[in-house]
Amino acid sequence: MRCAGLRDPTRPGSMEVVDRTIARLGALAAALDVAKLRAAALDAIAVLAPTDCSGCGAPDRALCSSCVAALRADVLAVDVVPAATLPVPSLLQVHCALRYAGVARRVLLAVKELGRTDAAPALSHAAGSALAAALAAIPERSIRDSTRAGVQIATIPSTRAAYRTRGYHPTELILAHAGIRASHPLRAARQTADQAGLGMAERSTNRAGSLIVRRKLRGEQFILFDDIVTTGATLLEARRAIHAAGGRVVGAAAIANTVLLKAPR
Repeated sequence: MRCAGLRDPTRPGSMEVVDRTIARLGALAAALDVAKLRAAALDAIAVLAPTDCSGCGAPDRALCSSCVAALRADVLAVDVVPAATLPVPSLLQVHCALRYAGVARRVLLAVKELGRTDAAPALSHAAGSALAAALAAIPERSIRDSTRAGVQIATIPSTRAAYRTRGYHPTELILAHAGIRASHPLRAARQTADQAGLGMAERSTNRAGSLIVRRKLRGEQFILFDDIVTTGATLLEARRAIHAAGGRVVGAAAIANTVLLKAPR
């Protein structure tokens, strides 16, 4: 018994009907504006969970389209020169994706200090771009076994107090949204003072001896990664700790850098 309204696929002309139906569905799908659908979905979410842009304060978006555009990476290599008191005299080149100002500063602070984890995905492209540039800049002769596959990403650890307060590690959250998994060779050895307002020499003194390794790192290679680099004192301390444990730092990257660090001439 055949149900009314259904065509027998074995009868002549039935496949033409199927083909026309598929073609019409394809045309309908092509006509849909995905961007408008996404915007409509975000509008619906904003009604249920009101928010504002972490970059400019505009309503209804975790990050508006203008601020997303402002976070496009333009990777710059900057040189960090150690203070005379540090036992690591050679400079460290850091690849930075953004200038720490304007939208980038506000969004980074929102993720770090205001618990705005919804803004972390917007920084993932900058993080990935900075790391890719740092990895590409490593001379082949500097990499053990002539392969970049064995190079690990070492993040700067949060203090226990900071982690308890936030409930997450901001830099590693951003990396996770970029599909990058960090290793954890370092941990904080002591509490340090807030770096804000300190000069280069004071920052170096404040950070000296503040990091230690979790295990022996004999022969392991790392790219250091931080969210913001100002004088580079934290990255230099991380390099010291890794080298002291037998590891090697072959590069460094950061999401943003301040105006204190400029590209080498």
